[in-house]
Amino acid sequence: MYSLLDGYEGQLEAEIHVSKEYQGACKVILGGSWGKAYFVVLPCLYEAKKVMGLALNPHVGGFHGVTIVETNDDITHDRAEDWLSEH
Repeated sequence: MYSLLDGYEGQLEAEIHVSKEYQGACKVILGGSWGKAYFVVLPCLYEAKKVMGLALNPHVGGFHGVTIVETNDDITHDRAEDWLSEH
């Protein structure tokens, strides 16, 4: 059987720390095996979850850990596709 994770099974971490009723911007914290963290701020949880999926795909983002949190920070990208086009 072919795995899209390509050997990364059990090595990926995904966490969402957003309350159920929250409707604001979300910060996506992206961590790689190289120890550096990157931040992306999107207008809503829906777009943040899309970035999470793209980032954890070893053939697209290649990140090993993603955390989504509520934030008041300025939005850096309106859509997940905007982040992907820059990544």
